[in-house]
Amino acid sequence: MRHKMLPALLTGLALVFALGGLYAGRPPRAEGAHGAITLAVEPASASVSVGGDLTLTLRVNAGDQSLDAVDAVVGYPTALLEVLDADPATGGVQITPGTTLPTIIWNQVDSTQGQIRFVAGLAPGQAPVSGSFTLATIQFRGKAAGSASVRVVGPNEAALGGQLLTVNTQDSVVTVTGTSGGATPTATTPSGGGGSGGSGGGGSPTATATPSATVTPGTGIVNTATGGSVSADGVTVTVPAGATTASTTLTVKVAASSVPSSAAPPEGALPGSTVFTLNLTDASGAAVTQFAQGLQLVVSYQDADVRLAGGDPARLRVYRYDAATATWHALPTTVDTATRTLRATTTQTSLFALMVDLPTPTNLTGPPDGIVFGLGTTLSWTNPPNTAQYQIQVLPFNLDGPAIDLIIGRADLVQAAQFPVPAPVFGQGPYIMLPGMTYTWRVRTSPVTTPLGKDDAGWSAYVSGSFRTAPPTSATIAPVSPAPTTSVASRTPTLQWANTNAAVFYYEVQLSADPEFKTDPALATASVYWNLVHGGEASPPNSWSVPGDFALEGGQTYSWRVRPRVQGDGTPVDWSESWSFRTP
Repeated sequence: MRHKMLPALLTGLALVFALGGLYAGRPPRAEGAHGAITLAVEPASASVSVGGDLTLTLRVNAGDQSLDAVDAVVGYPTALLEVLDADPATGGVQITPGTTLPTIIWNQVDSTQGQIRFVAGLAPGQAPVSGSFTLATIQFRGKAAGSASVRVVGPNEAALGGQLLTVNTQDSVVTVTGTSGGATPTATTPSGGGGSGGSGGGGSPTATATPSATVTPGTGIVNTATGGSVSADGVTVTVPAGATTASTTLTVKVAASSVPSSAAPPEGALPGSTVFTLNLTDASGAAVTQFAQGLQLVVSYQDADVRLAGGDPARLRVYRYDAATATWHALPTTVDTATRTLRATTTQTSLFALMVDLPTPTNLTGPPDGIVFGLGTTLSWTNPPNTAQYQIQVLPFNLDGPAIDLIIGRADLVQAAQFPVPAPVFGQGPYIMLPGMTYTWRVRTSPVTTPLGKDDAGWSAYVSGSFRTAPPTSATIAPVSPAPTTSVASRTPTLQWANTNAAVFYYEVQLSADPEFKTDPALATASVYWNLVHGGEASPPNSWSVPGDFALEGGQTYSWRVRPRVQGDGTPVDWSESWSFRTP
């Protein structure tokens, strides 16, 4: 699954798509404006002895291409190398960040998978960076002799102001020698990029739940007249007397299994420590799959299951998978905390799993009275126990405008359990919310400690809230140029206005030789230019220029007016007063 962390950095911890843009897809990718960026592990070759230490640099070579965020995943062979923790005071294993991109969103080493996830960017208002700089350094220790590739495996992405940038990669080869001693890095001249990094050389880390407990295959013969039980480690299946009349004896087999990729768990549930198959056959060897009386299942649970459940064993369930409909069904489950077991009944054989119904966030708190003034607010909630990461979305009504879709895994940000939606700074951004409309915000959490993508298992169900942004007014808008009733020097003039409400950045502009701006074809007397303008990105700010291909007529008087743009379920506001000028 591709991890959507990088777009979250495009405007300093907020995923802001272009106005009118891509709400379900990825932000647009900038192509060809400057040279491609290279994300390299340096030096390109190095050596270290078993037990010795070696430092490699994760370097960004951007040339003249400006950027404000980088997302990198580095893979390494765990049999040959281990990563030394750069911050022992913080849980997990981290690498050492560079200083050029100071806002660290993700810094985590998966020592089991052999993957390092590092995501960093700039805070709102900081100027984009370019050139060559250190993104992070990684300190390895040699474990066993061999040749180890330290690879930038993807997703490898950089961004600038909401657009993804092309990224190439360069890997490093580390030779681990069989004698102890210090590291001997040997730099070599890079031979060029290692291929396009926009799609990466591999997927993003996939979340792994609690490792399955070992279920020793258990097989037993049960007399259907008297019934009986068969046990394997952690699982006991009891066939009651008279469960079937198909045979006088049944062969019962319980075997460890795993959840296949085609059997995705239901939303808000996560497979726990035990997954098993249950198969019964009659005396002839034919499968028996349904029973008149339910088979009784007793499944042991582990401490790790309770941790995933936020400390509440009542959230543990036994699920049965129906291959015909490709759905999981929660069986009525009784939790016995004294014996640390789950008890359930089934009338069908299948794949079964102990699953955790993940706890959801509580106490959602939005803006006072549900109204946002100034287009910025702070959203907060209470995390379930053991929350390791969260995903937050802020969505405009009908997805009509910029949106936020962000996964956060940095420990201090997760612990804060709040997300500030920054108000725009005119001319700098971030430009997120629009005035006068409804926004839905929702958050979900996960106890899984490896980075999750939005489509991975391990997320709780979403919990939602809503608010409205305050409506704007046109009364705060005044003309700057041309001055009212004056003449302009060009038939392609630039119209500029000022607004004392600096939070407003999106406008509608009308220009016509008809001072009433009639657009009904039956009543119109002149063409009406009607445009949407992002005032914060216009040059000069809050301006619109008549296109050269559609120059105005000479010797004519034109009128123009402006109003803040309202979208979604908002009500359009009145236009400003109109102002006029005359063309040469």
